[in-house]
Amino acid sequence: MRTAALVVALLVAGCTSPFRQARDQAAAALARGDYPAATAHLQHACRLQPGDEVCVEAKKLEVRVVTDALAAARGLCAKSRLEDCLEALRPARAVSAAPELRRVVDEVARSHLARCATFPLTSEEDVVTHVRCVEALRERIATAEYATTVDQERERAAQAVETLARARSAKAVATALATGRLAECLAPRPMRSPVAEEAAQTLRAQQQVPLAVMLGAQPVHDAALCERLEVATGQRVGCVDNQGVDAVGLWLIPRPAPMQHTQQTFVRDARYVVRVDRYRNPRHDELTRQLSRQANRFDAADREYQLARADCETMESRLARASYCQQCAARDQAEATCNRARALRSHREQLEAALRDTRSALDATAELLEDEVYDTFRYEEVRHHWSQVFDVTVRVVGADGTREQVRRFEASADGVTRPGFEPAGVVSSSATTPRSQALFDQVFPSMFADTQAALEAELAQREGKALARCAAGDDECRLRASWYRQPDLSVPWMAALEQRVDARALPWPAVACTRRLVASN
Repeated sequence: MRTAALVVALLVAGCTSPFRQARDQAAAALARGDYPAATAHLQHACRLQPGDEVCVEAKKLEVRVVTDALAAARGLCAKSRLEDCLEALRPARAVSAAPELRRVVDEVARSHLARCATFPLTSEEDVVTHVRCVEALRERIATAEYATTVDQERERAAQAVETLARARSAKAVATALATGRLAECLAPRPMRSPVAEEAAQTLRAQQQVPLAVMLGAQPVHDAALCERLEVATGQRVGCVDNQGVDAVGLWLIPRPAPMQHTQQTFVRDARYVVRVDRYRNPRHDELTRQLSRQANRFDAADREYQLARADCETMESRLARASYCQQCAARDQAEATCNRARALRSHREQLEAALRDTRSALDATAELLEDEVYDTFRYEEVRHHWSQVFDVTVRVVGADGTREQVRRFEASADGVTRPGFEPAGVVSSSATTPRSQALFDQVFPSMFADTQAALEAELAQREGKALARCAAGDDECRLRASWYRQPDLSVPWMAALEQRVDARALPWPAVACTRRLVASN
């Protein structure tokens, strides 16, 4: 009955929007039994009109929502159904900051952290599970204290993983590298793992493939190209001056065909202004004379009007002295004189308007007229097109012999030859034959991509050979072998680690950073 009465009271209250809209929404929520939503709308209405009776109703509903939520949550918390307990508190927490709610939330946080503590920080699997656990309820608990605790737990986890990485670094460098990257991933703030950095340098020193790059039919070591390949492969290869026993020899032999040249000649016309002839505008002169005549007429009319107006004033004074008599000579003379003054004033105003119109027309009329005299500049424009074909042999001399492929690339350049003539705005241009090296530079990016692909194929072969030498269950060996394909060993290693943690079938999602790394693989 109390709720029904409140609904009726809200509906009949005469208010203005948006206050009225908030009360209407509260009434609708009450009618469907949605007390948290009704509380939120009433609180909004109270903020719009503090002191209104709606504030009292909002407080009463808030107490009811909190009481109902606590009753539902305590039973769930007692059964260790922590996620369900927080869900039961969620509607009340949206509309109330009651201390009773915070106490229950803090109890849930402590219980959840105790649950997470059952996974000690002694192995990678337990560490990841522990971090998954504490992160799982961060958004639901949503307190500053719990967020700080989660960061502290992630810091402990990162330090524990860094310790595990250090212990492995002596015998399992690849695993130590991946484990150090996991420490960086789990840390609450950006960090660099010293173990990972040291392990990466050790692996590079032990496994980097020497690379000698030769360019041209008379091979010359190309240090610049080699360095670009070194960077492009993430330093899986290292540059050397000549091909040694275990080095990869990369030969690039471009064979340029003769440069081809075609040209087309076009006849162009460019119109330009030879001179500008200027002369007086007859219309301007006519308006000037007209304005002079009108000004003279206006001056004469103005003088005549001023005299008539003075006569009118004199006659009106005489009529005043005659006590404004009726049917007397003084009145007849005054009326005749003043009627003439009014007629002259009307004529003067007409002349003044005509004078203004003529002056405006004169102001808008140019005093001088201009005629542009054009001529045509005719010239020849020659469009040039040069092209050159390069057959590039990419030869890779590796541990398993020689692989070779030939690719054809074509480069081109255009130019224009024309005379210059500044009056017509024609800019001179003189096309010159491009250097073959400039055309070769055009095809270099495509050639570099093919070269890198050939080098990647050689590295993939080395990975396959290294994997073939690994004994069953030797994860370190397999991880080392994968370095030839991807120097960031953390990606495949973390993918396998997450799979092992997923196998525990616990209801907590993967940590964000490991999820991104695995997805990018």
